[in-house]
Amino acid sequence: ATYWTSIYFEGELLLPVLEMLFDLAAIERTLVAGRDGRIRSWCVAGAAWGAATLVRPNVLAFVPLMVLWSLRGPERFGLRAVRAAAFVLGLAALIAPVTLYNRIVGHDAVLVSSQGGVNFWIGNNPSSDGSSAIVPGTRGDWWGGYHDAIAIAESARGRALAPSEVSAFYTERALTWMRTEPMAALRHFVWKARLFWMDWELGNNVDERFFALRYGPILRWLPVGFGALAAAGIVGLLLAWRRSWTCAPLLLFVPVYAGTVIAFFVCARFRMPIVPVLAVFAGSAVVHAWDAWRSARR
Repeated sequence: ATYWTSIYFEGELLLPVLEMLFDLAAIERTLVAGRDGRIRSWCVAGAAWGAATLVRPNVLAFVPLMVLWSLRGPERFGLRAVRAAAFVLGLAALIAPVTLYNRIVGHDAVLVSSQGGVNFWIGNNPSSDGSSAIVPGTRGDWWGGYHDAIAIAESARGRALAPSEVSAFYTERALTWMRTEPMAALRHFVWKARLFWMDWELGNNVDERFFALRYGPILRWLPVGFGALAAAGIVGLLLAWRRSWTCAPLLLFVPVYAGTVIAFFVCARFRMPIVPVLAVFAGSAVVHAWDAWRSARR
């Protein structure tokens, strides 16, 4: 409620508004399914992750862990397998209509969206700074960059390309650079990890801090920034690690999602989905510290 960036993005009506909602709903529904074990609950949890995937497809990297988590427990394996199948069914029920639309209307085999390869190359090329969302050699405006990126791929292949083929072209270029210059790629990954965890809010299409302070003056008085939230949140996460098996959907989301952003490129709105999860752990850390202080466990 007092984190200025979340309020700012509510005003911009960009995807972080939906990402935070659906990611939290998916985590919460998965925790509920883990407690009651009902098939219906696991199906709803899968559907929640499907909705989250439609908003930000890289949360799919988290889904296999939840499938494995659904297989835990003392019950016979057949029942656990049915739970996992219900989870996958709920997931597919939300994603399949988009995939079918892409096939029938777009005439291409695209699961959700096709910009993954382009974004991977943006964040993993010799001239990448880890944050700027521009394909090397393209115009700086959105539509200019979009058309130029397609033109570069089609020129290199010598033919017209479907969106999935454009994505595959840039994925191949990024992987080639990483194979030929592994140490440079590793240093760049570490640099992007630093960008992800630093306090400053990196803009993507605009400078969020400038517009927030210029047009939302109340935001300058809100005390919580990413540095304080992340510091307290990581302490809370470490304190909760002893219960890692029971609250795995909450605990694992932070490192896994952070890894999916760092693998591409970093900006403020891409890291927003971990903010409410860090807030949960930060609150836990504050309560733990207060209880410890009151009981003289300084």
